[in-house]
Amino acid sequence: METMKKARTSARSAGRRTGGRASEASGPDVLSLLHEDHEKVKGLFAQALEDKTSSASRTKLATQIVEELTLHAKLEETLFYPELRSASKRDTEERENVLEAYEEHAAMKDAIKRLQRGKASPEEHKAKIQVLCDLVEHHVQEEEGELFPEARSLLGENELRTIGAKVAEAKTKAQSGSRRSSSSRRKISADGATSSRRKK
Repeated sequence: METMKKARTSARSAGRRTGGRASEASGPDVLSLLHEDHEKVKGLFAQALEDKTSSASRTKLATQIVEELTLHAKLEETLFYPELRSASKRDTEERENVLEAYEEHAAMKDAIKRLQRGKASPEEHKAKIQVLCDLVEHHVQEEEGELFPEARSLLGENELRTIGAKVAEAKTKAQSGSRRSSSSRRKISADGATSSRRKK
């Protein structure tokens, strides 16, 4: 009986030390969630870049790609990268890889701006999507090949699951807000113009 009491006391103490985050860390880890995002965007790019895809369909797919990438980058930059940067030491490969990830995000955002502005023929529009696709593919390869293993080593499974819970919650809130404002969502057109859907 005494041993059981000590075990229960120890478990309660452990719960206090972790701030009661045991339930938070029970879901999928952040790396799994980010990988799912990568695969989803990869599929969208594949559809958008098919020769048989019409200009209208490519426009819708480009809009969805931009929305997915914008939310994904925001979640990484606010919830994942800062934790990984804090856990890494100065002048190490881990710190350098995190900083490079931020820079790659900046390059992708520039490509998105070019996709959204200026007049472009259907061929030019497709070319801009291809450039963005190439940047994303390179980023994903480096992130999953180098940054993910480093994150698993530096942060540990429990912390990765805690971050995963935060990412999942933030994504749900963002997607819910997006659905509510879908009537005014911007569309990227093949001629470079942007428009808003009028509420009915």
